[in-house]
Amino acid sequence: MDVKAIDIKSPKLLRVGLVAFFALAFNSACTVESGPLVAPAKESLKFQSHFGISASEQTMQQARYDINEVQVNFRALNGHQNSITGLLAEDFQVSENGIPVHPFSLRSETERINQVADIVFLVDVTGTMSELIETAKLRLRHFIQTSRQQGYHTRMCISTFGNYTVKKCERFFDNNPNDPSTEAQVRELLSELNQLRAFRGAGYDPGWPDLNENPMGALMDAADAPWGESSQRFVILVTDWGFHISPEVDETEVGGEAGEEAEAEDAAEAGDGRVMIDVHYLEGGKGQIPAPRMSEVNQAIEKSQMTVFAVTRMEHTHRGQHMVWDGFNSPLNGQPSIVESSGGEWFDFDLVIRGRVTLDQILQRILDRLNTTYQIRYQVDSIPHLDPTLPVKQRKLDIQVKGHPRASVLIDSVSSTQPQGRPEYKKQWKVGTEDILSDSLQIFVDEKIMTPGEDFKIEGGDVIFAEAPAPGAQLRFVYFYKNPRKNLRETTLNFAGHLNASNTQVVLNGHKVTDISHLIFAHDLEGHTNLSFSEAALSSTSDPYQIWEQRGLSVEVILTQ
Repeated sequence: MDVKAIDIKSPKLLRVGLVAFFALAFNSACTVESGPLVAPAKESLKFQSHFGISASEQTMQQARYDINEVQVNFRALNGHQNSITGLLAEDFQVSENGIPVHPFSLRSETERINQVADIVFLVDVTGTMSELIETAKLRLRHFIQTSRQQGYHTRMCISTFGNYTVKKCERFFDNNPNDPSTEAQVRELLSELNQLRAFRGAGYDPGWPDLNENPMGALMDAADAPWGESSQRFVILVTDWGFHISPEVDETEVGGEAGEEAEAEDAAEAGDGRVMIDVHYLEGGKGQIPAPRMSEVNQAIEKSQMTVFAVTRMEHTHRGQHMVWDGFNSPLNGQPSIVESSGGEWFDFDLVIRGRVTLDQILQRILDRLNTTYQIRYQVDSIPHLDPTLPVKQRKLDIQVKGHPRASVLIDSVSSTQPQGRPEYKKQWKVGTEDILSDSLQIFVDEKIMTPGEDFKIEGGDVIFAEAPAPGAQLRFVYFYKNPRKNLRETTLNFAGHLNASNTQVVLNGHKVTDISHLIFAHDLEGHTNLSFSEAALSSTSDPYQIWEQRGLSVEVILTQ
């Protein structure tokens, strides 16, 4: 679905009609624009898009704990650092902690290794991030579409933070190019991405009034995301400032190496040396929350087996004070950085702002890690002298290429089905990110429909099965949310030029918008305007614009100047 953009510099009166149809909204694949298109100047122009209502779908899988299987993704390189292809299992010598590994299975590029990438976009939504977020939304939409076209299987989740985690990653949206049914989840992901924005001012900005945020706490929350069992796991962490951190010993430290003097007045020390972040000023009041320790952050990274791509600053000068932030890409408090401990990569936030490093390039680095030449799997329990109780971080893999003395092996990832031991099989599953209409919920286990009351019950946003689904079972949940906006498949209204409440009139489902707080005009780094709608406009249970009744949303934009 192409969303056109209007150049508002033309003196002509332009009228844009975008009409929603429930039944026809998304029968075809969604097309994401690469940038705003400037419409030719005419007396009257109409553009159509579809803001329809559709059910949400969520897919999950019961893990398998009957075996401890290790998976190693790697590339074999010659002396010129070019990939060596065509190698067989007998061409490799594998050992773990010095113990020969045999037998093992080998897959190569000739079998087209389609790995799944689970990606959490973990973004700071405090006031100073506005322009970068608007630009990132365009780039992420482009990535979602092009990665699917290129045959990559990704699952993406959006999580946000300030002084605390505003939105946790509670579900991934599946984008499987080999499964047309996942197009519905892609559309829902694009709709959620469209609602992403920064917040400004007291009572709204989740980082107000201090400068440092809590990305490390948000990273620990991301570690608890519902990762796929065999997915490669990535977090793209984006923030423009330092962070709150508790010391490993009983002394107060805030925001990495620097920031102690600048932010000490915003922290209170608890009895065990923890730094407490005061967030009581926010609407609703959250009191104080503790900042994590670096050791806890690294433990969470290890447990989740996620790789962190950090888009941050390591140093910054603000109002004459030069600050250095260790912990992102350099050790802190005797602990390795989040990039080192996760095997990830660091990108300079300021280079991203200046366009010298783009989000497209960062996302491509994730895809590069999926282009694995070889994949080895072996069952720890079936190999003599290997210790099945070891966590994955203590499994030191060595892979040699026989007959190629100058060859080297570059390991992209090592994962295990039991990174820290065997948990119980799950009976309780979190469904949706908000309250759902329980009567609308349908559950399929290996495509067999479950019976409410007999096979499962609902408590809040959780589904509790009478019996845990079998190991490896595929679970599919289909439902509507109580919040009308969550069922609405929004697309971005992107305009070339500067729109605001004084030069624009908006009509929703035939109702002229008189409350300008219902409209959000956000401007990006490229001189464009994204028009979206506030929570009060579309999420209210009173449904002021009759989304449920109209089975969607008709949007009319009239440029009055």
